[in-house]
Amino acid sequence: MTQPIRPKNDMTARDYTPDETRRFSLSDDDITKGRIAALAEIRKYIENEWQIPVYFIIYGSIVKGRELKNVRESDVDFSIFYDLTDVDITSYLSHHHVPESDDRSSSERIADAILFAVKAKMRNKGMNDEQLDNIWIYEISEDILERNLKAIDLTNNNFRKDLALQPVVRMFYFDIGNSFNHWKLRVAEKLKEMGEQGEKMWSHIIAFVIDQERGGDVSEELISEYPQTIEEALAKYSPNTSIEQVR
Repeated sequence: MTQPIRPKNDMTARDYTPDETRRFSLSDDDITKGRIAALAEIRKYIENEWQIPVYFIIYGSIVKGRELKNVRESDVDFSIFYDLTDVDITSYLSHHHVPESDDRSSSERIADAILFAVKAKMRNKGMNDEQLDNIWIYEISEDILERNLKAIDLTNNNFRKDLALQPVVRMFYFDIGNSFNHWKLRVAEKLKEMGEQGEKMWSHIIAFVIDQERGGDVSEELISEYPQTIEEALAKYSPNTSIEQVR
């Protein structure tokens, strides 16, 4: 199995060395354990409070085994995906008292309110604004996913400049509770429908996942954690087979 070519982009700097045998690794220190527990608790609170599916996808040093010795020494890098598929938007905005805005769409207003609530909860857990500066939030739906996939530019090797690629790549990081697997599977299924072009797009996506997580360097022992083909992705993310290995 060949290793993907590392895309040329400007987001490869790291101040830690990831585990060469595990894709995801959690330090046993109290700060890391407390932070993961807090994220799981907050995700559950937001989902119950807002009554929609909400997913927290984590990346960065916290899932690469970096030991934290000071609660202020590291930020938390993660994405929030929220699903409004079965929601009556007008009633939802009114029920949850989402603030009015002339320059923000209904979905963006909901995203702003969810993000505000998440950050407030995390501040209550002892984190400051600087540590909460790298949280991304995206709406997820069948239509949005399909639109993003079709908009990905295979000639663009700059992760920061491909706004359609960013949320798709971030879908494949570590998700708390393995609750996001069905959306990862939908990516593979939609790409399979595209035939050869879909295969090229999957190679592009997974190469960026590797680059963003590990700077493009993957050991032979670990490469199986990154499906190289759509068929491998379908097998990995199908129900009863997708369990992220973490220690």
